Amino acid sequence: MLSATGLRAQSLPAAARATDAGLAGWMTAWSPLAPIADLPRIIPRAAPLADLLGAPPPSVGLFWVAGTPAALGFEVGTRRGQLHAALAGDDGSYRRALDPTGVSVTQLSGIGWQPVGGRGAAVGRVVLEQEVQGSAAQGGVLQPFGSDPFVITDTTLPQVRRLGTRLEGALGWRFGSWGAGIAGAVFIEDHRTRNARLPRLGKATTPAAALGVSRDLPWAAARLSIFARWIGGNETLILRALAGPGRVYLLDGYSDPDPQDIQPLNAFLRRTERDALAWGLGASGTLAGASWVAYAQRTRRTDNHFSARIENPPTDRWHAAGSAYGLAFQWPLPRYDLYVTAEWHLDRLTGDATRADLTGVIFRATESVSHLTADVRYLPASAWAVAATFVLVRESRRREDFIAETYTDLKAWTPGLGVEVARAFGANAVSAGYAIAAYEPSGGIPNPSTMGPIYQQLIAPEQSLYATGAQPTRATLTLRHTFPSGTALLLTARRESVGAGGDVLTTTFPYAPKGSRTLWDVSLGVVIGQ
Repeated sequence: MLSATGLRAQSLPAAARATDAGLAGWMTAWSPLAPIADLPRIIPRAAPLADLLGAPPPSVGLFWVAGTPAALGFEVGTRRGQLHAALAGDDGSYRRALDPTGVSVTQLSGIGWQPVGGRGAAVGRVVLEQEVQGSAAQGGVLQPFGSDPFVITDTTLPQVRRLGTRLEGALGWRFGSWGAGIAGAVFIEDHRTRNARLPRLGKATTPAAALGVSRDLPWAAARLSIFARWIGGNETLILRALAGPGRVYLLDGYSDPDPQDIQPLNAFLRRTERDALAWGLGASGTLAGASWVAYAQRTRRTDNHFSARIENPPTDRWHAAGSAYGLAFQWPLPRYDLYVTAEWHLDRLTGDATRADLTGVIFRATESVSHLTADVRYLPASAWAVAATFVLVRESRRREDFIAETYTDLKAWTPGLGVEVARAFGANAVSAGYAIAAYEPSGGIPNPSTMGPIYQQLIAPEQSLYATGAQPTRATLTLRHTFPSGTALLLTARRESVGAGGDVLTTTFPYAPKGSRTLWDVSLGVVIGQ
């Protein structure tokens, strides 16, 4: 959906990510729930904005950039807490077949960090949300657009109500030049249909954990860390045929699957068990007055899908392995009142899918996403502040179906620019921002006219959207009042839109996307500490 917060933060359902307190990306990049060896496909987004009134300048360190909790005790020296309540909406005709027609979200969230004792620090975060989706063909799976090709769909288009809870936190300690830390998280979701002929009931639990050890070196403020992170969990979906027979399709790529009929008063079960692991090495230090961070990780992921309620059931399996790399620099230039931060991240994977009833690999994905961001802030000793954000995203996705004997091979560049201006009036302040981007794809997709009816109905619209240029925009307005105690009250309104614009690959007709999609959200927040 339009409402993902970015390629490196895909761990919540569609619109839930839109209202995730509007937090700056660096404030949540440490999350143990960040995807491992999974690169979900998202609708094009405009460049992010700096959030001059709602967030401090980005922090560059091993914890905030690489996510190793071993560095937390060294990198948190102040106390800060934020609480937010938000409402959001997301709708429009620019969508994929498995996207709901519209989404509304109500969310409460909070994040905070502070030193603990004289040698430690802690950070925690909670998100409570309710999401109501309009009609959609996908069967309620948590992430229908992930790298894993196995997705369940049915022939009904009901409304879906989701309830989600996300809890996560980290602790870090210093022992002289050594550091150690642990982090844990869980995301729990319950979703069910409303007034459906084929009711769906789904539950998902996703636990995660991370740990790390670091050591300071005696030159250039250098620090090394080894760290590992694990994500597990399971997802269960039950469809019951109450008002008549039902039909389910288990998509596994681009070939049309055989339908599975559910007879009246019977049920269909689909369960997914996931296991993912990342491990790596990170380093940080200073160079010519700049702080820097670098990391490298190996990643792997296995998803097992089955329906039989027996021991050792026949299992469809997705296994992916890959790597992740990142660099970050930060230059404070007080002479010019400038604060410059730049980050680059690259995630790559290769995954194979196998089916229990067939021999060999049926589907293969080779994907990579790189994300380059620059944040430049002009913070003079006056009532004004200005920030500019530059983004360049490159995606490369080759997805091969060995049953259908076809493939997609798409590459895309998405450059973007955002500008935000803030002005203080005593205890009050206001900021406004605007961002644009241009999604520019190239490559090829299967000719829909040569594919089956299920592909044409459910997959061709999605592939055509990715093969069509787009021009997303974003606008924000924030009001802030600061009380004498230092506590601040924030009111933020945001609107995003995206529609087709630019080049269209010839094979997308007549499935090229039409119209536009709009996201809006309004949040009220309280900030304690700095």
